[in-house]
Amino acid sequence: MKTNELMRADWVNVTGAGPAQVAMIDRFHVVTTLARYLVDARKLEPIEITPEILEANGFYKVSKDESENIVKPDVWIYEKNDNVIVIGLKGGDFSSFEIYNDRRYTTFTDRLCVSELQHAMRMMGMHELADNFIIEKGGSQ
Repeated sequence: MKTNELMRADWVNVTGAGPAQVAMIDRFHVVTTLARYLVDARKLEPIEITPEILEANGFYKVSKDESENIVKPDVWIYEKNDNVIVIGLKGGDFSSFEIYNDRRYTTFTDRLCVSELQHAMRMMGMHELADNFIIEKGGSQ
């Protein structure tokens, strides 16, 4: 990954070490919560969204539209206060999401990664959820 693709508190996978949150960024290196030393950004990989990650963060799965009695492709929803996030599954991969509050944000991608979702949440004012995103069920790591 490139350092200009990252923000503080983004989740990334450190090659050979596992998932970690970004604590500090410079031009070519990142300090993570896993390794309290500079890590070459080329050793970082995005973490793909999984059902387990979504469930750990309060998303729930919807497969059927109750009002229209229509079976839909897998859709995951997060609702809190006036914020709604809808993530769609296409061909077995999470490939799109929409965020609604007083604005609307939509994106489509081949494979959705955690840091991309975190960036969109921050842009839509959902900083607390983005910065405290959980990767494993036991806690933030």
